[in-house]
Amino acid sequence: MWTSSQLKPASIHLQKVSGALTNAVFFISFNPAPKPTSPTMSPMLTPTLPPSDPSHPPPFGPMDYPPTLLLRIYGPSSDALISRGEELRILHVLSTEYGLGPKVYGTFENGRIEQFFPSRALHADELRDPTISKGIARRMRELHSVDLRLLGYDKLEPMVWQSLSKWIPAAEAVLETLARIDDKWSKWAEEFGLHKVRQEVERYQVFVHNDAGKGKGVVFARACPYRRRCSAHPQTTTRSTAIC
Repeated sequence: MWTSSQLKPASIHLQKVSGALTNAVFFISFNPAPKPTSPTMSPMLTPTLPPSDPSHPPPFGPMDYPPTLLLRIYGPSSDALISRGEELRILHVLSTEYGLGPKVYGTFENGRIEQFFPSRALHADELRDPTISKGIARRMRELHSVDLRLLGYDKLEPMVWQSLSKWIPAAEAVLETLARIDDKWSKWAEEFGLHKVRQEVERYQVFVHNDAGKGKGVVFARACPYRRRCSAHPQTTTRSTAIC
């Protein structure tokens, strides 16, 4: 484990994960060689360990290597868009109460260290596989079933409406300008009126992902880490899918 007194600074190997947009993301893996390594790039969510030195064997056997972790460095000014306190609280509830998502092992001012599940990103053609798409749908259903009160939203006011409220004055001004052009634009502005947006938001109040693109789906390389959830679906334990 990473708490072992036999570990040294040279025992840490960093790999930058390609494809991250808002944050800088790195794999923290064990370096079995005695000499320090230089950071490398890691495409497709696949960390690699440096080779060991036979003349200087590591203090652990391969089965006892510390697990790879994920180091997330928050992007500049991202706090203006994301409440990090809210994010950490939600991650904690999802992990401890629902068995969804990674555990957070530590935080600091501009980032955190979290659990990593050995996996790889799904390809576009895999998303069309009925077995995989059903697995994604099942995970989404679990996410949408999260009790909002456990996340601290006693009033059940959707966060999306809080965000929309900040932009309503500017959006309404644009709609009013368009409506004055001609009847065609007037009908368009009425059809997409903000009052209808609010009606739709208030009609459906569930916890959602809101950023579920192709690269967000992964297939686990080993047994499903969500043991509590996967026990009800044995067929998913060898090739389980998730949305990250």
